Amino acid sequence: MKEDLTIPVSVVMRRRVVSGQGWCVPSWDALAVVVGEGLGSGQVSRQLLRDGPDEQQYLWSGYRLRLFRDACESYWCNLTVEKPRIFVVCRLSEEDGELEPFVITADQDEAGSAVETDDQVFAVDMPPQIYQHLERYVVENYEPQQRKKRKRKNWSERPPS
Repeated sequence: MKEDLTIPVSVVMRRRVVSGQGWCVPSWDALAVVVGEGLGSGQVSRQLLRDGPDEQQYLWSGYRLRLFRDACESYWCNLTVEKPRIFVVCRLSEEDGELEPFVITADQDEAGSAVETDDQVFAVDMPPQIYQHLERYVVENYEPQQRKKRKRKNWSERPPS
């Protein structure tokens, strides 16, 4: 059995300003997760990739996708859907109030838990490199539990006297 696995990743985020009658608010979404050893140095940083009149794109580097053995069932479910996803959990930064990636995960259950809090969760297509690592990790670490059906008691029978 392998130990927990980490994969260095970066996130491409897009920021647009949505405006209406006398108001405007920033709107964020995640565009992609990029895999690379030089990208996940451990120090989180943001780099402006594109600055247009309608939107800005940022590369958030220094993240690691962590795979845990106890989440293998969720990973397996993610791998078996038509479009496997990576989930980017974001929070508002205390420094500047901008949205910042907080956790990168392939665990659908973890992403679902984050949705129930004040965090924003974005789903992006899973890159082929992550798919290969995740598939190998699940094959090496996941043992499906045999489901046991409990036997029902017959409540109509009288107990012995």
